[in-house]
Amino acid sequence: MYATLRLFRLNPIFERDFVKLWVQLSNELKADGHVKKAILHKESKISYISYLQWGKHQDLETQSLKEVTKYRVLLDKIKECCNSTQVLHRMEVLSDKPH
Repeated sequence: MYATLRLFRLNPIFERDFVKLWVQLSNELKADGHVKKAILHKESKISYISYLQWGKHQDLETQSLKEVTKYRVLLDKIKECCNSTQVLHRMEVLSDKPH
């Protein structure tokens, strides 16, 4: 497993649309078994950070979001709500159980 942290800097007028679309995309990725956990954090009025825990190799993120049309359409709509997006980290998950 691995996880990604992604930063979204929004155009504030699109905040509701952004959240709705992000939830829709994360729910579809979870329902299709690609993502085990998806959390959206609000850092500021225009800044959100997402945490996604993927079930397979890190290439799945890039491959599935580019090749599968339903994901690509949602991701493009999410990006339209943003002034910029950036993957902050790609990390290997060592354990997802509390110590």
